[in-house]
Amino acid sequence: MKWKLFNVAVALSLLLCVAVCVLWVRSYWAQDSLNLSSVSIPEDGLPRTWGCGLLTGRGSVGFSIFASEQLAPPSADALADYHAGLGWHLKHFHVNRPVIWPNGEPATFWQRAGLCFDSYSLIPWYDLTKRLHQTVGCVPDWLVLPILLVLPAMRWVERRRRRLSQRRERGQCTMCGYDLRATPHRCPECGTVVKPAPAA
Repeated sequence: MKWKLFNVAVALSLLLCVAVCVLWVRSYWAQDSLNLSSVSIPEDGLPRTWGCGLLTGRGSVGFSIFASEQLAPPSADALADYHAGLGWHLKHFHVNRPVIWPNGEPATFWQRAGLCFDSYSLIPWYDLTKRLHQTVGCVPDWLVLPILLVLPAMRWVERRRRRLSQRRERGQCTMCGYDLRATPHRCPECGTVVKPAPAA
């Protein structure tokens, strides 16, 4: 059961690796975002929203956690927009730009490498009746890939170790699997010299 779960985790890691590679290439001419949002309207009638999201852009993947509070009673149209924006939303933008940073284009070395993190609170210029709290961050795709490859690498090492152990037990060459019972010191197929087993 343990190995089955491990194999499932390895398969998921490989699928995520493929997805990251595809999004990595795609991120240089388009952005993809996946957001989840919710709203609550307390007794004072001022809606409060919260949500989280993922965003790709120019070789990086970013995340955001946001919340907003209404500073004044919203109009009927604004209230309808709140409810229309609930749930999951997948969007695509045909632009070439990095994952959005609060201060615009990346300036520091780490931001240019695709790493950023910030948390801020502001009143957006496009809606002065709302206060927005947001935490954003991003990591480069070249850093995500090695992390996702850890489990497949562990599985490969373990499989290789078990295969070599099985070949030694069967009297086979550890490199090509040739039967060495007739020539136990050197493999006639690939020329590998067989090291003698250490004395007990």
